[in-house]
Amino acid sequence: MFEELINQYETLEEDDKKALLIYKSKLGKAINALNNNEEEVREIYDEYKKLLDESQNIFIKYTIFKDISFSNYESFKKSLITIKEQLNKAFKIVLPKDITVYRAISIDSKNKLKPISKDNIISTSLNLDECSIYLRPNKGYKHYLYQINLEKDSLVAICPYRILIYNNSRLVLTKRYENQEIILSKNDYIFEETISTTVKLNNNEELNIICLNAKRKLKDIKKKGLSRN
Repeated sequence: MFEELINQYETLEEDDKKALLIYKSKLGKAINALNNNEEEVREIYDEYKKLLDESQNIFIKYTIFKDISFSNYESFKKSLITIKEQLNKAFKIVLPKDITVYRAISIDSKNKLKPISKDNIISTSLNLDECSIYLRPNKGYKHYLYQINLEKDSLVAICPYRILIYNNSRLVLTKRYENQEIILSKNDYIFEETISTTVKLNNNEELNIICLNAKRKLKDIKKKGLSRN
């Protein structure tokens, strides 16, 4: 089924693809942190400003990141806000059938967990095993596994590409989607909790398992100017 979603991705407008690709770099963390973690946004700004000053990253700087300003921190934030606005319009891929996706996260026990994610954009996966890499089995963290049931014709986003940092200095565009990531927007759903349980992990920490039904707010996808093939 994921190949079918990739086919839909290929029909997206270039602005949608660009926003999704930026989200699939570390700048995605900065986009999600805009409203809740100023320190994280600034750290990513400092890191990427240094990276994009490297000659080996000049191609990515003037193509994929050409609309991201690094002249100063405030202009960086403004450009991320613009990308986030475009990203919110990119949820145009239509699920051909009911599916279940998963999201695993670990958070510092000092922080308050907002429902599912820090912001409106939620990264999930069709691959349950892939989710385990996002759990941090360290003292002081709370662990959550969300099982989210999505209905046929739900609107989602995907991006089969990623921008990775190699050797702490080189930005590389790669096509990698074995984790089968499905990106959701909270704006499109009402989440109804059905089951919640707790299990023990190997290190005696607890994993909170939460099952959710994602009810579409927009039932008629034609109202969003979309149609299923």
